[in-house]
Amino acid sequence: MADINALSSTEFPDFWRAFSTKLGLKTNATPPFLPTKKNWIGFPIGSPGSFIHIAVISREEKFRVGLTLQNPMATEWFLELKRSRFEIEREFGETLCWDEKPLVQRCAVTCSVSAPALTDRKNWDAAFEWAAPRIVRLE
Repeated sequence: MADINALSSTEFPDFWRAFSTKLGLKTNATPPFLPTKKNWIGFPIGSPGSFIHIAVISREEKFRVGLTLQNPMATEWFLELKRSRFEIEREFGETLCWDEKPLVQRCAVTCSVSAPALTDRKNWDAAFEWAAPRIVRLE
């Protein structure tokens, strides 16, 4: 596996700009985000404190997509979703990671894949192709 740590803060804006363009072609979502130097982006959906996040996790060499709930109702909503975990995962088509953090009123349901060498722009489309349908399912 290539080292994705080499994707620098100066390269992330181009990565996210390309991702936003690709996402617009693959879904009806038009995420209101600007290219950032960070390794993650998020865009709101539905209720306040609910958003989709996409992240490059360099320490794990993963590319991750998830639904994050971050508000006073996060734990309650999360537990409601988790009660239907097996049905959700069956419909989603893969096992999801269920992360509950009630002390900070933040919970997430995520999926991830081993990241391609994102320092090579030729691999960006593969990452985008993996993420786009999962974003649609999480919405």
